Amino acid sequence: KESLFFYNLALEIQPNDQKILYNKALCYKDINDFINAKNICEIILKLNQKNEKAKKLILDLNKRI
Repeated sequence: KESLFFYNLALEIQPNDQKILYNKALCYKDINDFINAKNICEIILKLNQKNEKAKKLILDLNKRI
């Protein structure tokens, strides 16, 4: 959860950074918060519809929700 704190700080500076958002989604996945992870992936896809990592992560998360 400490990682989430630092990703949130980074997002205050770069709110549309897809790498930061993706890593934050992975943190949520690691703590079994699949809904927040999926919501972040959806934000990534709004920024870039072609982001394959976010698409794959959503498919994985859908199996777990």
